[in-house]
Amino acid sequence: MTRCMRVSLAVYPVAAPSGSIRFWVGAFGRRQAPLPRFTLDGQAVQPAALRPMASVRAAKLLSGDPARVWSGLYELPVSGASQRHRLAVAEDGAAPCEREVRPLPAALPHGDSEGFNVLLCSCFCHDEALPAFSRVVSDVVRSGPLDLTLLMGDQVYLDLPTLENFPTSPADLAAKFEGKYVANWDAASSFAQILGAAPSVAIPDDHEYWNNAPNTSPFIQNSWTADGRQSWRLAADATFAGFQSPVAARGLPVELDVPPLSFFVADTRTDRKPDLSALMSEAAHQRLPAWVDRLNARKLIGVFVTGQSMFSQPISRPKGAIADWELANYADYGRMVRHLARTENELLCVTGDVHWGRVVCAHDSQPPPGSHRRIWEVIASPSALVTTVGSDQARRLLSGVRSLFGRRDPWPRHDGAPHPPDFFAGGVMRGRFASQKIAEHRGDHVAVLSFRWLSQKLEAFVSYWPIHDRLRAPSRVPLFTVPCAHPRSSA
Repeated sequence: MTRCMRVSLAVYPVAAPSGSIRFWVGAFGRRQAPLPRFTLDGQAVQPAALRPMASVRAAKLLSGDPARVWSGLYELPVSGASQRHRLAVAEDGAAPCEREVRPLPAALPHGDSEGFNVLLCSCFCHDEALPAFSRVVSDVVRSGPLDLTLLMGDQVYLDLPTLENFPTSPADLAAKFEGKYVANWDAASSFAQILGAAPSVAIPDDHEYWNNAPNTSPFIQNSWTADGRQSWRLAADATFAGFQSPVAARGLPVELDVPPLSFFVADTRTDRKPDLSALMSEAAHQRLPAWVDRLNARKLIGVFVTGQSMFSQPISRPKGAIADWELANYADYGRMVRHLARTENELLCVTGDVHWGRVVCAHDSQPPPGSHRRIWEVIASPSALVTTVGSDQARRLLSGVRSLFGRRDPWPRHDGAPHPPDFFAGGVMRGRFASQKIAEHRGDHVAVLSFRWLSQKLEAFVSYWPIHDRLRAPSRVPLFTVPCAHPRSSA
């Protein structure tokens, strides 16, 4: 795929603390390191290089045609919270690339009917994206300013096609994986609209590696041996770092504050242990209790982001070995839950992964005095459903038969959302948080999580945008409206 890579540039905003803009720059189809030039609002600037331009595939991962992708991560200080800026990147041999960027606000805007909007996206299979994808994402962007994007895993499917005999050398794998990323990250791709919509934070899930990573998958021959898994991980780590990693240290969470909101974006895939002893590294674990303490001390509302559902129950060993282990199967899941249960305000858990959308609310039977604290879960998945070999063909056939009798199913390959477990983390919290399903969404979609001020109250809701050839209005699901004092903005 790299032999056909066109020479081009791409730039996408990346989430950063208020007062600065951060952006990823990619130079495609180069044999030598590019020398990008930057302007902001028409003035030449020299941003700080958080990750200087470097080949996504290092020398040990090069094979065949040396044309490849170079990428870097940069940051610039800016004045004026939420002010829009025009960023341009130029480099000899390629057309310049421009992008409108703006920093995160220092606090949730007050008196602004547009509030604070977070785009939710997961599970994008490039080859399965519907023709309507670009139109729907454009509609989402036009519907109101997007302030942040959460990319919650499976932004690429490195392990497709299913049952393919993949190469075994790390260099050949890295070339193949780089080509899959280019298909999504190239400025002309439909997924580029997601990447350019707002500053983003990305975390990996299993398909950034392989199905059920780091464990063996019956469908991925390379995962059957320790050497095969090591070679695949070396190539997948390099391409994730080059295209998606939001931080220099792999596996660490990203924390962002937009008072009264605080986001904790947890990578629960990179440092998983094959023996199910851990989901995250010890360094990542140590950040969680400090975040919860900060939520309580500053009366913030937490948004906890993971690649899989915190509400799912453990699955059986045979099912876990074939499909993918749930978070609750890991020994440190209880440690995470007990910290989250200490939050004194509303808590939102946000995820993707499962190929259906759902909103769940769990009520605390032992809330702090004067509180009606709840733990919510919002799931947005998929944006472009991956094919499941065998079952999808059977579903399409059955749907065709039913349509002959006037029972047409617009989403024959998509499951509906099941009811959640009766209790959130019942095995850990012993029935303290009773769960109920509030809403569900079936079919390809993206979602927008929105926060608004209503006098001295904060309103939260989520809108599901169906990706369908037929025009369909988004469905709005109320979450909560709670008393909340507006923090003083430093802007």
